[in-house]
Amino acid sequence: MNEAIAEPLTPPGAIREAAQAWLPSKGYRWAVSLTLMLVYALNQLDRQIINILLQPIKQDFSLTDAQAGLLAGLAFALFYTTLGIPLARWADRGNRVNIIAIAVMVWSGMTALCGMATSFAQLLLARIGVGIGEAGCSPPSHSLLADYYPPAERSRGLAIFALGTPLGSSLGVLIGGIINHYYGWRAAFLAVGFPGLLMALVTWLLVKEPRRLGIASVGAPPPAPFKAVMAKLLATRSFVHICLAVTIFCLSAYSISVWGASFQMRAYGVNTAVLGPATALMGLVAGLLGIGLGGWLGDKLGARDRRWLVWIPAIALLVGIPFSLMSLFAPTWQLSLIGFIVPLAALYIYSGPVFGLIQTLMPPNMRAMAVSIFLLVTNLIGMGAGPVVTGVVSDLFGGGGSADGLRFALALTLVFNAWGALHFWLASRSLQRDLTPAAH
Repeated sequence: MNEAIAEPLTPPGAIREAAQAWLPSKGYRWAVSLTLMLVYALNQLDRQIINILLQPIKQDFSLTDAQAGLLAGLAFALFYTTLGIPLARWADRGNRVNIIAIAVMVWSGMTALCGMATSFAQLLLARIGVGIGEAGCSPPSHSLLADYYPPAERSRGLAIFALGTPLGSSLGVLIGGIINHYYGWRAAFLAVGFPGLLMALVTWLLVKEPRRLGIASVGAPPPAPFKAVMAKLLATRSFVHICLAVTIFCLSAYSISVWGASFQMRAYGVNTAVLGPATALMGLVAGLLGIGLGGWLGDKLGARDRRWLVWIPAIALLVGIPFSLMSLFAPTWQLSLIGFIVPLAALYIYSGPVFGLIQTLMPPNMRAMAVSIFLLVTNLIGMGAGPVVTGVVSDLFGGGGSADGLRFALALTLVFNAWGALHFWLASRSLQRDLTPAAH
C-alpha cells in the first residue's frame, strides 16, 4: 500500500485538537444542516413524484405493471447507485459543496425533461438522467455533516438531513397530485424541476467546505483505495449486517412507496387531487415522527449503549408489520392511509441512528465511499428490484392491474421487514467490538 495513504496527515492528538477548534457555531451548523436537508428534500421530491403520477403515466403509455415498476424503480436505481461510487471517491478527496451543487442542477434539469417525454423510451431515459444527477447528493452530504458534527451529535445531525425524505416525498405527492389532476402529469414534472437550479446556487454560496479552510483534521485526506475500503467494510461485521438489514427491508419499503398511490386509486377509486394532499399529510406526519424519534432515541439511548442504534430500527420494523396489513385490508381509503402512518414512521426511524453510526465506524477518507457502497447495495436491490418484482407479482395474480393482485403483492413484501429486523439484531452482537478503534 502507498505509504502516503497508510500514514495520517497529522498525529491523532493534533487531529482531535484541530477538530475541536474547527467546529463552527451551533447556529451555523443548523443553517448548513437545514440547507442540505432542503437539497435532499428536492432530491426526494424529484425522485418520488413519479409515484403519484405512475397510474396516469401507465394509462397514457399503455404500460404493464412490470414496465411501470421498471420506470419508477430499476431505471433510476441502476444509475443512481453505480455512479455513486466514482462520485463518492471524488467526494472523499474533493470539494463536496461543488459536487452537491452540480448534482442538484443535473437532476433538476432531467426532471423537467421527464415532462417533455412523448414515449415510454424517452421517459425512461429522462429518469435515468435523474438517477445520474441524484447520485451526487447523499455521500458528499453525509461526509460534510460528519465534519460539522462530533460523534455524540451525529445521529441528530444526520436525522435533520434525513427529514428531507418525508418533506420532499410529501411535497412530491401533494404538488404532483394537484397539478396532474388539473394540468396533467407532464406539467407536474416541469413544475418541480426548475426550483432546483436556484437551490444549487444557494448551497454553493452558503455552505463552507471545511477542507478549504486549511484545517488539518478536515483537510482533503489521501484517498483510500477502493480495495482498502471494501476490505474495511467487509471486516466490519456490524456494517455488513446493517447493510443487509436495510437492503432487505427496502424491498418492502420501496414497493409500498412506489405502488401505494396506485393501490389507493385501484382499491378505492380516489383521484390524485384528493389523494395527493392526503398522502402528503400522512407522509409528512410519519416522516417527522419517525426521523425525529429515531434521531432523539439514537442520541439518548445510544449514549448508554451503542447497540441501541441498531435495536431501535429492529423493534420499529416489527411493530410496523401488523399496521401495514391492517392498512392493506382497510374498508375505506381514509382508514388505509391513516393506518400507514405507523409502519411508514417505523421505516423512517433507522435514518439518523444508522447513517450516524456508519460515519462513526468509518475513517474520514472512507466515509463518502462507505455511504455510496451502502446506498449501491440497498438501493440497487431495494429500490431497483422491489417495485419491479411487486409489479410482476401483481401482474401474475391480478390479471391486468387489479387492486387484489397489487394488495397481495404488497402484503407479501412484509416478510422482508421481519428478515431485516433479524439482521439489525445480528449487527448488535459485533457492534461494540467494531466501534472500539473508532471514535472520530
